[in-house]
Amino acid sequence: MAGTSPSFLGKERRNILHFIRQCIDEPFESPGPVSHTAMGDLLDQYLDTAVTANPEATEKLTSVLMHVYREIASHTRCSVRDCLLDAGTPVPILKEIKKHHKQVANTSRSEAERQVATVVYFAAIASALVFHRERITSYSNNEFAQAINRLSDESWIAPKIKALLQRASASLSRQRGS
Repeated sequence: MAGTSPSFLGKERRNILHFIRQCIDEPFESPGPVSHTAMGDLLDQYLDTAVTANPEATEKLTSVLMHVYREIASHTRCSVRDCLLDAGTPVPILKEIKKHHKQVANTSRSEAERQVATVVYFAAIASALVFHRERITSYSNNEFAQAINRLSDESWIAPKIKALLQRASASLSRQRGS
């Protein structure tokens, strides 16, 4: 799909499976195939990156609730991996991770980076759902479940991130069964 800008996530994209196929299945001007080991290594690099809070969000939260700011400030020194897997990570930090990785996926010229950013994006949404029972996406439960189930099939995804995606899927299944 060379020359097209992916319409990434949000209300303009109605078909989540098409989006996931575009990010995972279709080549994107790649110089060659990327091994599963290389994909796993790239995901580890993304997950080990320190979280940086948007200064505007931090300033706004400071003026609203000082104790919330202290909690957020403490998490901005953690890795993305730690924040995604920590039940104590505040939702605003998960939203920042989601927002940042959405932007990376939108602007990346590398297929591997788009795929990895997509995984981290959905892991942030999964973390908010699993640990806070909060939805931070406009996707329906069914669309979100299909997306994370499809991503969970990728062998290069870190086991703990894969488990987080699977927990979110199970949570969505329980909600549909209720």
